[in-house]
Formats: sequence, C-alpha cells, structure tokens
Amino acid sequence: PTVANINQADSDGDGRGNVCDNCPNVANNNQVDTNPANGIGDACEVITVPTPCETADISGTRIKPNVYFDLDNSGSMDTDTSETVPSWCCCETDSWGNCEYSGYCCTTTLTRWEVLMNAINSKATTMTTNFNVGAAYYPGMSSNSDEPKECIDLLPDRVLSDFNACNVAPDGGTPLPHSLNNIRLRKSYEFTPDPLNAERGKAVVVITDAESADFSMTDALNYTTQLKNTGIKVYFMGFAGVNESNMVSLAAAGGTTPWYKVTDTNSIITALNAISAAMIPCTVTVPLNDGNDDPTRMQVSINNNGTLIGVAPGTPNGWTYNTASKTLALNGSSCTNLKSYATAAADPSKVGVAVKVACKVNCTPSAEICDYLDNNCNTLVDDGIVCNCGYEVCGDHADNDCDGQVDEGCPTCIPHPEVCGDGIDNDCDGNIDENCSGSGCDPEPEICGDGIDNDCDEAIDEGCPTCNPDPEVCDGYDNDCDGQIDEGCPTGSECDPEPEICGDDIDNDCDGLMDE
Repeated sequence: PTVANINQADSDGDGRGNVCDNCPNVANNNQVDTNPANGIGDACEVITVPTPCETADISGTRIKPNVYFDLDNSGSMDTDTSETVPSWCCCETDSWGNCEYSGYCCTTTLTRWEVLMNAINSKATTMTTNFNVGAAYYPGMSSNSDEPKECIDLLPDRVLSDFNACNVAPDGGTPLPHSLNNIRLRKSYEFTPDPLNAERGKAVVVITDAESADFSMTDALNYTTQLKNTGIKVYFMGFAGVNESNMVSLAAAGGTTPWYKVTDTNSIITALNAISAAMIPCTVTVPLNDGNDDPTRMQVSINNNGTLIGVAPGTPNGWTYNTASKTLALNGSSCTNLKSYATAAADPSKVGVAVKVACKVNCTPSAEICDYLDNNCNTLVDDGIVCNCGYEVCGDHADNDCDGQVDEGCPTCIPHPEVCGDGIDNDCDGNIDENCSGSGCDPEPEICGDGIDNDCDEAIDEGCPTCNPDPEVCDGYDNDCDGQIDEGCPTGSECDPEPEICGDDIDNDCDGLMDE
C-alpha cells in the first residue's frame, strides 16, 4: 500500500505485488529473508545445508609403518642369476691385439646380491617416503651373538636415495637365527621416543636364499615365531629353486604366507610393491579441533584412488576410535578390504582411509524428516528419506517446507475474490460478503474495471474489452477505443504546442483540452 503499483502485477500469485515482493517469481507470501538477510527472499536463494567442520584423511594423517630389512650377505648370495647387464670392454682389436675401441659391447651376469641391491636402490626413495626404514646385513660381525651388522638406523620420516651403506661383498655363512633373535632383542624395528608406538605398524623383511647347511632351521623358525607373537610380522623373500621348502616354513612362522619368490631385479621390485601394499596402515590419526569436533559423529570411508567406500562403526568389522591416542582403526574385514584395494592398485599410496568429523552440537536424536536438519544426529541431513521440500506457500493449505506445519509465517488473511454466502472476508477488506444480497449474490451485469464480481459467477471483469473507453485526448493513444488515435485533434500547423495558459479558453499545448 505504500509503494505505487499501478497495474497490480503479481507474477507469482502470492498476494504480494511485484514492486513489493522480495521474490517476485516464487510464491512466498510470508516474505521470509533469513538465509542470509539480504533483501532477497529465501525462496529465491539456494538453501545452505550444514557441512562437517573438519576432514582428516590418509594422505596427511596416516601412521607411517616401520620396516626393518634383514639382508642375507652370505657367500651363497654371490651365486650368478640369469640376469645380465651390458658392461664396458674392448669391442674390437687390431692385428697386433691392441684395442681399437671400447664400449658397452659385453654382458655381465649379475649375482643374487647384485640384483638385490639394484632392486632396493631403485625403490629406496619410494619406500623411505612411505615407511620409516632401517636395514642390517649378515654376516657382518665377528660373532653370532653380535649379528646382524646395522647399516641404516631406523629413524622417523627420513628419505633415502639408496641403500649403498649396506652394499658390501658377500662372504661367510648364514647366521639367520642369531640375526632374527638380536633384531627382536634390540627392537631394531622401533625408534624412540615414539608417542604412537603402540598404534604404529611394524615389520621385518628378510631377503635370503635360506641356505640352511650352516644354521638351525628350528632356531630360525622359533625366533621368527617370537617376533610374530610380539606383533611384528616377518616377510620372507627368496630365490626360486633355492631351498623353497625352508622359505615356505619361515613365511608361515612369520604370519605372512605365502613367501615372495624372486628371480631377478624386476621380480624383487614386484615383491617389494606387494609387501608395501600389505603394510598399508589400517590406523590413521584424527586430531580433533580444540574440543569442537565430536568423535561420535564421524563418517569413515576407504578411499580407493578417489572412490569412497563407506565403513560402518564398531567391531568386529567396522571402525573404532581411540580418544586417548586420537587414532581411528579399521577392524576385521574392513581392514582386509583396505589392503586388498591397495594390493590391486597400480599405486598403493592412492589407497587409504578418509574420515569426516562433524562438529559438536546439542543434538537430541529424533526421526529424520525433510527439514534440512540432521534430526537423528548422524551428521547427515535428510538422509534415508525422499524429500521434495521448498518454502512455504501461503494459502494452499499444504506443508510445503516439510516441517509439519501448514502455512506458518503467513498473514491471517490472504486476498481472494469475495465469495458470497460463505461468511468469510475473502478479499481481506474487513467486510464479509459485501455486494451480496441476503445469503447469496444479487446478480447484475458485469461492470468492467471495478474489480468486483457483479454477475455472481466468481469471475471478475470477465468478457470485458482489453480497452476501457474514455474521451479521446490528443496524447498519442486510442482513448475512446474506436481504433483511431487522436481523431478530431488539430494536425499539421493548425496547433503549435506551447505551455498551457490558464483562462484564455485555448488549447495551448495541443492535447485537445483547454485550460487543463
């Protein structure tokens, strides 16, 4: 009523003229504007759904496992393999036996130790990025009780370009049992201090030809089992066709069946990749945000190279959270699935655990309804139900916004044409059944342009022409609706428009009116 609205246009039919409507194209008689309060009705803005307040994932928060390599450097590792490499030599001599030119025209056969060093050097950067790595070789000491010789101390987050510190010429016997036992006693697979020691994965990787002529297999199996029983898996890698029955038994004792059978550099690299995949951690750190995050409101997924597979909470096969260490663990089949995805992946580092943590809220669980809220307090909005909700439309007697209320926030009266005999003020003018006779409507011919249902057929101004006749005025319009414009008005030079002069009985401004 306070803004000129000459044609009373109301595009959305909500009883609010376009010039006054904060959302003229969507019915919103209640004119709600809270999302945000910016002068545009909420019905015309995108509804903002709450999102979790923090995300932690494997890429930044995984607990890096410890891997300790125990390398067999005994004399039998100097045995040739079938792998050869080009080598520098004299390629051609003259008639006197002098070398005319040299180059890589010869081949050299690599030993077991050489292919082992080639393989672990090629994977050094990758392995020491994904794991905390240490290494030792045997024999390397003067007595069995001192084996093995540590060549790389296990330290956290140290990246190496090679394992050349361990590259010494093979020689001597195979004190494998003593090497395993002393790694166990020294806890060479740990570093201190380590606040996450209890949660951190640990393993020993033994690369050997398992020549048992000079050591006791019974002792080797015993010490391997003791390592496994303390939570340290022992992986065994050996050469095909060499003491394979010993390798089968040792891998079983270490809890890592089957053993990894290798023949050359590439097969050792493949075995190292498989061991890396098997050691993908099922535990991640999830540091909470100054007490604002709620560990009971988490979404946990396996991230398989960008594809998220949801994990249910709880044991034996879901996830559990340790509030003391702020770590989350996958258990049972969910951990097995994680490792399976990693084993099958071209890049195991692309497989991990993604965790979304929602903020703490004062949430009392109730049945989920379509209201853009997390009613059941599981961090999901309107989950498990089909919603087709919008904003409330006044006067349609429907719960449009799915909040269980009808026409809330609407004015008490929504204008409609007056209906005679219903005892209601339909047009919201304070009068009931006005222009009606008795209990009904007193019909009379429809009067065009008065906005009233004169003939009592519940239609206003029906049958009226689009043009309502008025006296013709020289203004460029067909005022009298006869199809002619400004008929009877002077033309050409008969009238020279100028400002109207009152009292001279002349149409000074040539609009067909005098002294107006």
